[in-house]
Amino acid sequence: MNHRSIEEFNKTNFNNNDTDTPINTFISSTITTAIINNNNNKTTDELLLTNNPLIEEFKIGKEILNFNNIDHNNNEINKNETNKNTLQTLQESFWKIRKAKGVTSLSKNVYQLLHLFSFENILKIQKDLFLENKLLLIEHYNEHYNNDKINNEINKKIKYYLNWDNEWFKICEKLKNFEDGSNEYFYCGTSFIQPLSFCLDFNYFSYTLQNDLQNNLQTDNLNNEINNLQNNLQNNLQNDKKIKNLDLERNQMINYLNTEFNKEFNLEIKDYNKIKFTKEIFFEMYKEDYCNFLLISYPSNQVLKILEMSLNEHFNNNNSLIAFSLLIPLLERGLQDVLYIYYLNLLQSITTTNTTNENFTIIENTQNTTINENITTENTKINKIIELKNKIKEFEENENLPKFSKLLTMTELKEIFGNDKMELLRCFVGPLNSINLRNVILHGFIKEEEFQNCFTSLLFLIIPSLVCDLFNFLENKTIFGIEKCRGKRGIVDITKTLAYKSMIQLKNENDQIITMTSDNNKEMDNNNYKEMDKLFKEIDKLLEHSIFVIYDFISLYKQAFLDYFIHKNYLKCISILFPLLEHGIRRIFVCVNQCEDRLLTAEKNSLYTTLDILLSTRSIPSYKIEKNEIFNEIDNCIINVMFDLLIWTESLRIRDLISHGNLNIENIPKCIVDEIIALTFTIISKYDIRKVIKDYNDNYNDDYNGIINGNGQEQHSVITKAVHYITNEYQSPFHPYSITDRQLYQTINYLYHSNNQNNIDKLIFELEQQNDYYNQVINETLQTDNNMMKLIEISKICNNELLNIIKNVENHFGINQDTIRSKVINVFELYPVTFTEKNVRKVNLIKVLASYAESIVQKMSSVVNECYQLCMKQNNSKNKKPLKSKERIQITTMKYFYQTFYTYSILIMCIAYCSYYHSLDMEDTFIVRTCEKIFGGTTASIKSNKFIRAIELIILQVPSKSNELKEIDYSFVGVSKGELERFKFDLIHLLNNP
Repeated sequence: MNHRSIEEFNKTNFNNNDTDTPINTFISSTITTAIINNNNNKTTDELLLTNNPLIEEFKIGKEILNFNNIDHNNNEINKNETNKNTLQTLQESFWKIRKAKGVTSLSKNVYQLLHLFSFENILKIQKDLFLENKLLLIEHYNEHYNNDKINNEINKKIKYYLNWDNEWFKICEKLKNFEDGSNEYFYCGTSFIQPLSFCLDFNYFSYTLQNDLQNNLQTDNLNNEINNLQNNLQNNLQNDKKIKNLDLERNQMINYLNTEFNKEFNLEIKDYNKIKFTKEIFFEMYKEDYCNFLLISYPSNQVLKILEMSLNEHFNNNNSLIAFSLLIPLLERGLQDVLYIYYLNLLQSITTTNTTNENFTIIENTQNTTINENITTENTKINKIIELKNKIKEFEENENLPKFSKLLTMTELKEIFGNDKMELLRCFVGPLNSINLRNVILHGFIKEEEFQNCFTSLLFLIIPSLVCDLFNFLENKTIFGIEKCRGKRGIVDITKTLAYKSMIQLKNENDQIITMTSDNNKEMDNNNYKEMDKLFKEIDKLLEHSIFVIYDFISLYKQAFLDYFIHKNYLKCISILFPLLEHGIRRIFVCVNQCEDRLLTAEKNSLYTTLDILLSTRSIPSYKIEKNEIFNEIDNCIINVMFDLLIWTESLRIRDLISHGNLNIENIPKCIVDEIIALTFTIISKYDIRKVIKDYNDNYNDDYNGIINGNGQEQHSVITKAVHYITNEYQSPFHPYSITDRQLYQTINYLYHSNNQNNIDKLIFELEQQNDYYNQVINETLQTDNNMMKLIEISKICNNELLNIIKNVENHFGINQDTIRSKVINVFELYPVTFTEKNVRKVNLIKVLASYAESIVQKMSSVVNECYQLCMKQNNSKNKKPLKSKERIQITTMKYFYQTFYTYSILIMCIAYCSYYHSLDMEDTFIVRTCEKIFGGTTASIKSNKFIRAIELIILQVPSKSNELKEIDYSFVGVSKGELERFKFDLIHLLNNP
């Protein structure tokens, strides 16, 4: 069917005088009417499948960007009238599409789930509330609540929670006739959740738009001009938004309920509504509940910060979409924590009892004897303990955790909170064919004006309404109790992660964070109003002219930049930007891979096209994509930043940490947000059409000034610096090849560049020449242990054999220490992200080999220093303490073992280098796989102080052809007889036959 106009739609639903009550009608926000040019007779669904405006806009924009008509006679742009007219026509088409109203990234069925509210159910809920006193919120007496800040009209000891006993919340009863998980199942659930959320919002929430930024910012260090600028920016931001409260259909419903409906029953709000939430009332009433819901993981101050931030967006800034995106991770994290405590408690109860817990079923076998039954019971118990320990470990390491939609179906949570509450959450934020608000928002499918603020109101009330059940579980059904559960599973502090430390070390040799905006921010904070004003004017024009930015998302981009430059609210900035970036990348993906028919819109019954698909380096058979063309479209430098922020397993993965509620928001490093801002500016600038328009229009005046050039010379703009940083200075911290580069550099620097070898030689020389005690220990040991003397001789022979192997490798590949050092020092570069799995495995193995070489020398250097300190102490002491056997062996062998192990490390480094930079093992990973295995065993022995075993393993790896080794009758003591054959390997043969 063709969609009717908004006016017709409203007239049909609300101005029909044939019936007193508009039963079986639906209230909707603007259904997509993106009719362009000659498409007036096409329905929305047809447009989505053929000429989606978002697709058409990008394609025309690309035509403009690629419009490059060069006069080859003088190698200059041909500015004849034909070219100018062609470009002008493209521009007119572009702007007509770009500013079209009602363009959406949601499919029709998803749009309806979000917007089509059953008027019939809304009226029923209101009648129940008016006439039957079936309250949606129920009073709860709180003995401990005594905060004086709350509104005096509200009883300080009374809270209001969702009335789970109200039949409208008994969702399981309403769904029992439908197949669990089916489309009908969730459609039915949605038909109740939508009116519930609407009535909760209508009856209990009071909104006040607040444009004054003074209440939201810490502006002590900002001058009056900056304060005025902030207010102007916020006002402009509000003007850019399509305010949801002005939506015709929604306002008409509200007007109907406030006038006609109330007149019919002769009632007013005050007759049934004891509470009307404002931001301040809600915060004071529920702040303790929010802290208690997240007591297992979050410090209270961080919970309150997120809550206040969300409330401000919901009540004051009229942006419930942002509020929802900030709040939903807290719900997920809270449910995860409850499950974690459940498993901890179960493990504790099993391990502290002698009998099997009654919760677990043991398979009975009547044919078994009593003994066999006991064995089976005990084995079941042991297996359950192992299973629980593995689950607990996964929660503590944030690995392999159940997805949110799976989390909502788990019987453990239903046992704690009840079926109705979990099913309501499941229909609300669960799988694809539910309303699925979490994924629709966090993956960037929905615009501000497409989102209903009543859904955020429902989410605000759900969390505190679960606290009573949570406390009952923690206090009465766990061994730990509430206080012992507090802080049991902490959130991630990025600044303490290995990934962050790796990133910082890469930024500056002195471990100083270099950020591309630090200078500018300092200047702006020092009353430089003109600089700030210039920056935001530049941002406005860039957002307007970039085809990467969806026009209706401009206000969200502005809000993110405002939070970054003015508010310094990094959590909110990132939470807004990541969905926007994903949406922009998705549009590029579907255009360059020619899959517009199915991948742009959020569909109810198909998986969303998320970043793991958008940036897939492999073929995507389910999408009929052999090669992802996005890597040919987006510059490698930009792709590298995306992978470092979003994809690589060793990266910070800050987006995942935020979206799953695992991030310590007090310690979000500015340097990371700088990278995100720099990426955003760079990819937006890449698709700025002004760089082409300016070339063909001599009168074009838009203060463009070469933002895209990235040379940092034409203007001192933050945007220019950001683009220059990404395109010319960026180094990848987490690309597998980059990590291997740095490991090779670090190892070679340690082996060849440092004074470590000279220092060790000096220490040993000093002991030999000046320390009588050292020489005495060696003589005594060798006189009493003949096998030790043989081992030292073998160590010398092995060292010579290792030197010969190194020489052969160097000769074969034409390398030496100098060439290795110079090559590795100058090798840092940005690599492509597209490479085979075999290459990934190989480069990771090479990295491991290099780390082996470094760790061996580090360990032996530590041993030599320890022995030196011990011998010096004993030599100067009158009352010498008896040496332990281990200390005596280390003192006796350290000189010879150190030299052999050092040479062994040089060999490992040579093999790693040749595997990486030369043809060794080029076609297969056999050599590096084999070397990793044999070198890994030796390295592990050295690191665990099993030096004799390590030397014996080297003997097995480099069998000598000389007679002197054969003539030594040595008895292995560190390697067992069974291992002699298993670990025997001809390293010389392996390297001579690469």
